Amino acid sequence: MENETAAEAPVQPLAEQPFAVINERLQRSWENALVVSIQSSDVYGGNYSRPVEGACVGLSDGQCYLQGKDGAIHAFSIEDMRHVDVVEADKWWAA
Repeated sequence: MENETAAEAPVQPLAEQPFAVINERLQRSWENALVVSIQSSDVYGGNYSRPVEGACVGLSDGQCYLQGKDGAIHAFSIEDMRHVDVVEADKWWAA
């Protein structure tokens, strides 16, 4: 129940980054097997969605492919990204 409430809580928008910054971070994370956190520019119910974390396992045709903690691969349009950060892997896997 607490997890559902936390997941539905409003999310503060992270600073919008230029495409060049987003692209560089995604490229670096893919080349070096780094974990990233991505906040989409999509707004739901007046709020931004929570950042998604995962290992960048591919970049192709304007798409970024992340492997989540559950092992599933998720595709994200780079054009729809608002903010990308590189995450410390030990923090990501420990969560």
